[in-house]
Amino acid sequence: MSRLLVAEDDESMRVTLAKLLARIGHEVLVAKDCNDCLQLLTSSQLDLVITDFHMPGLSGVQLLGEIHRLRPGLPILVITGDRDIEALLAKSGIEYPVNVLYKPFEPSALIAIISETQAARRASPQTEST
Repeated sequence: MSRLLVAEDDESMRVTLAKLLARIGHEVLVAKDCNDCLQLLTSSQLDLVITDFHMPGLSGVQLLGEIHRLRPGLPILVITGDRDIEALLAKSGIEYPVNVLYKPFEPSALIAIISETQAARRASPQTEST
């Protein structure tokens, strides 16, 4: 399957996501804050980053910008309870695709987004800077 990075400051959510994704065959790395996330981005080959929008270290917009700067083309899925996130992303000038999944969500919704992301990457592979 895929190698995924789950960046989530809420330990319960982080552990739950990691277990769910590992159970369906993904290799999962976890980060508890923005610093851990960025360190793993620079040291690991990844297929997708799943990140909370509000975590210690950087603003959500800053974190997304750093992910994109470090690994252009790497798919990003933001999980958040903030219903204004899409307007915030548009206002911030982010010009690369970011999927958004709102908390609370069903595991099937998360799995569907990951499957769609994998299918899109296979259909049009992008070269990623590491």
